[in-house]
Amino acid sequence: IGPAFVLILLALIPTPIGVFLAIPVSFLASSNIVPSWVRNTMRTLITIQRGIPEIVVMVLMTAAFGLGAYPGIMAITIGSIGMLAKLFADAIEEVDEKALESLECTGATKWQVVRYGIIPEVIPTIISTSIFRFEINMRQAGLLGAVGAGGLGYELSTSMLALEYERAAAVILMLLLLIYAAEKLSDKLRSIIFKGDDL
Repeated sequence: IGPAFVLILLALIPTPIGVFLAIPVSFLASSNIVPSWVRNTMRTLITIQRGIPEIVVMVLMTAAFGLGAYPGIMAITIGSIGMLAKLFADAIEEVDEKALESLECTGATKWQVVRYGIIPEVIPTIISTSIFRFEINMRQAGLLGAVGAGGLGYELSTSMLALEYERAAAVILMLLLLIYAAEKLSDKLRSIIFKGDDL
């Protein structure tokens, strides 16, 4: 139970932190919000970050902070920011320009255009993408656990090294069940959000 709980925390903690940090980055990477040089600079940084696998970040964090959950949380958080910022920025840039121009014609400030014209349009995308990222983070938590972050991934690694194959099989089964449960939960949440289904 303990390793499974650690795995869930390794996915659950970085997700909202990544969302919170990705939102301002995404606005700075959107052509309809900032000048092109700011947008291009942020897009380049996002691309560079997305090109670095979480396991590489985990190794660097482990070298800096040692083994444990903290480097894993940091690695998954950083990975979340890159992916989410790109998708959020894409959604922001896809907002209908005519609607934004209409707001500007009424004398709305830049902040008011963002507040009333952009944010309501991109909130569904932010929620849906964030839920999907949690699914990915569950898988990443299992992988990074095997290289020192703890949780079921670490249990699997130690079981295989000790040739305890029955224990390893039980850990794999638990890992698959948790990932499956996370996917079903995220599907249900998206269904509730976009279709109004009941729990």
